[in-house]
Amino acid sequence: MIEHFHLRIREIIQETSDCKTFIFENSDLRYKAGQFLTFIIPSGITRIRRAYSFCTELRTDNFPGVTVKLVENGAASRYMLNSWQVGDEVECIQPAGKFIFDENAEGELILFAAGIGIVPIYSILKQALHSSKIQRIHLFYSNRSKESTIFLQQLSQLEHQFPNKLLIKWFFSDSFRILDARINSDLIDTFFKKQTLTNKEQVHVFACGPESFMYLVEVRSLSSGIPKQNYHQEVFYREDSESHTPHKFKDGNFEVIVHKDGKTYTMLVAGNQTILSQAIKNEIPLTWSCASGRCSTCMCKLDSGKVYMSRNEVLTDRDLLKGSILTCTSYPQEGPISLHFK
Repeated sequence: MIEHFHLRIREIIQETSDCKTFIFENSDLRYKAGQFLTFIIPSGITRIRRAYSFCTELRTDNFPGVTVKLVENGAASRYMLNSWQVGDEVECIQPAGKFIFDENAEGELILFAAGIGIVPIYSILKQALHSSKIQRIHLFYSNRSKESTIFLQQLSQLEHQFPNKLLIKWFFSDSFRILDARINSDLIDTFFKKQTLTNKEQVHVFACGPESFMYLVEVRSLSSGIPKQNYHQEVFYREDSESHTPHKFKDGNFEVIVHKDGKTYTMLVAGNQTILSQAIKNEIPLTWSCASGRCSTCMCKLDSGKVYMSRNEVLTDRDLLKGSILTCTSYPQEGPISLHFK
């Protein structure tokens, strides 16, 4: 399987003063709404990897695209926004991500987005609008101001196009009315109590934004009776620099056998090293993106042995029961360890 490939930029759309959407020529690219692409970006004498969510959706958009917002001191976003031009070919690895909408889901869809977190939400929203099984969609969208709001015009048009299905509540931090400035716990509690379906099994919640924002949405959603399996969130970044390493390293080296694309690789991994980091050193071609337990790109199945995952923000309980692990945060505990990549 070819994992690295190139996309040619077809169009660049200036969304806000510090945000652009890049549309690519590759109309045959297969992906799911809510997923992301990981781009390989030159940075000095090295290359870095950064993931950016699709803002497009296969059924409604002829060409795939991602939206990039400038991050303070962000080498990748600065390079992309300042250097990428129409006609350029850019390198990436194939679409990945588990923040996706199940087309068989029935009932009501509740979307929460803050700032750049709207990008995968927008992709999912467009997919769900054309689902006959979803009765109604609510979007709660928070920004600093109207001027900084990504997809403001596009979302307003969709709301006008689907008046009986899509309801958007806008929040702007610069608003003079406090109720229009912030999404708070009382607002969420009241909404889930009075304006959603009585059968919470048919209410599906998706959230993307800063960590504290999603924590608020998650706590209030679950406490309002939304089943855990119906709550989904996408983590773009963390608000802290806390080091997430195992509380206890195992001494010695452990044999790790990797089965991938019909090939078998064997390596020794020290107890204080992640499997992914050693694979990179050994030039074993594992697929990866965030390297911090957030995106599932490096997910594989643990066939034998035991590992310790220092962080997991994407695998569900069902994934874990099936033996799935993230190699980027997995440290060997008991060997030999056998891993299988699809």
